[in-house]
Amino acid sequence: MRRIFRSFVSMPNLKTGDYMQKFYKHAGVKETEKGFQVLLDGRGIKTPERNNVILPTEILALGVATEWQVQDKFIRTSSMPLFQLSATAIDLSHTGIRPQLTERIHQFLQNDSICYREDEQEKSDRQTKLFTPVINHVKEKYGIELSTCSGFSTPQISKESFDNLQKHIETLDSFEIVALEAATTIAKSTSVGLSLLDGFLSIENSLKCSRLEEDLQIEAYGKVEGHHDLDELSSLVVLAAAKTLISFKNFNS
Repeated sequence: MRRIFRSFVSMPNLKTGDYMQKFYKHAGVKETEKGFQVLLDGRGIKTPERNNVILPTEILALGVATEWQVQDKFIRTSSMPLFQLSATAIDLSHTGIRPQLTERIHQFLQNDSICYREDEQEKSDRQTKLFTPVINHVKEKYGIELSTCSGFSTPQISKESFDNLQKHIETLDSFEIVALEAATTIAKSTSVGLSLLDGFLSIENSLKCSRLEEDLQIEAYGKVEGHHDLDELSSLVVLAAAKTLISFKNFNS
């Protein structure tokens, strides 16, 4: 049976009302010696660990500032995924959770959702068509070899594959590992998380990979309004935020 985890990263929950009254008029960005600082009415905002929100590129800082600017009478923190991911990355050296993020990514490789196949042939064929390109990609790019399985069995992943994953993780900066953990957790797949962030998978196709099991269940039993649609939207928000975080961080103006 697959293991399901919640992300260490504070990400949006669209079913939770997390509101506070808006206390500022304008969100902006100021260039500093350390990067681009996000300001509310000229004053710097802080992360949960009380660090200044200073980001490596202007476009990422503008993206975070825009999330604050578009808030209405009440601030809905769940509608600011770029800020949440960025704050987690900034705080990483203070919270000391990088080893937990690494372990989470390893755990999802052990139970990678794209390794599982339905017993029914038609469903299995759809999984194979969607997932095989991803399996081939992570083998070629990262040296991670995934096996497939069905029923209650689990995929057999070699130690060499885990070692190669670890080598890649060690090259990631704070923003990259936070984005990878968030995308991996939502997709229940390390391979999908890697493929989204390196550009092999689009956001749309990453969502398709992460949602195929649920989509097959919906086709068989019907869609529950207010449940399946919100889960899909929440997944899309996280995957898009993770991809945008890395794209904006690496943007060269």
